[in-house]
Amino acid sequence: MKYPLYVNRISSTQLRAHFPDFPRVDLIGSSRAEIELNAQRVIEQAYDGSDQPISAPTSDTELRALRADGSDGLWVFVEIDLARVSSTAVELRFNILDTLLDRVDAAATEHHMTRAAFFSRAAMHELEENQASRIAQTPSSMAKSFISILGANYDRRSSQP
Repeated sequence: MKYPLYVNRISSTQLRAHFPDFPRVDLIGSSRAEIELNAQRVIEQAYDGSDQPISAPTSDTELRALRADGSDGLWVFVEIDLARVSSTAVELRFNILDTLLDRVDAAATEHHMTRAAFFSRAAMHELEENQASRIAQTPSSMAKSFISILGANYDRRSSQP
């Protein structure tokens, strides 16, 4: 599948590129050819075997909206072989306030992302935050569970003949 890749110059000798559909992938290289050559490998490293969603390529209509940000980059299409990547995405439909959607679209455009990629990244961020807070609470709750299990097992062993 051909995925759009946004490429812009960051210095006189380096280019930076990112896919709106692969928010975890950033590429840096000295030429567009080098970036395109490394794209498949970097996507495989970031997504293969992960539970991160991979969306369908961004539509041309969405790209036109993303292009209107005033930056000097350009869009190119890169062939990505998803058969070599085991992560899959599912279609999701939900309702959202139009004012919130406007804010999401503005933020996604600012980061050269699609709406779907923005929601995926927001969900990943929220899950990571929740996981971090659970980990912070885990040692004491694990210790209490371990002590109660140990205590129950100890009591059972004590009452056996």
